[in-house]
Amino acid sequence: MATPFTGDGIGENTQDFLKAIRRHVLFWEDNNKKLEYFELSLKTGSLAESWYNKLPAAEKNTFENLVTAFQKQWPQEEMEEKERGERGRRNL
Repeated sequence: MATPFTGDGIGENTQDFLKAIRRHVLFWEDNNKKLEYFELSLKTGSLAESWYNKLPAAEKNTFENLVTAFQKQWPQEEMEEKERGERGRRNL
């Protein structure tokens, strides 16, 4: 199972998270199981879980719609900048 995603950007890489999810569900045909696995990969009580719970049904009715909504919420470029900032502060 993928490491639970929190959405706080500290020590997280959205692309690595999505790749881990996709690798796990790659050969699954059941859309509902893919959606459930994604949801179960969000850390309980986290910003990411709160985001998921507030998503409109249309944005989480298919796995691809959910991935698209996730990428809008956590764009890779912003997360990379946040990670660089965290590393810079730790090195001071």
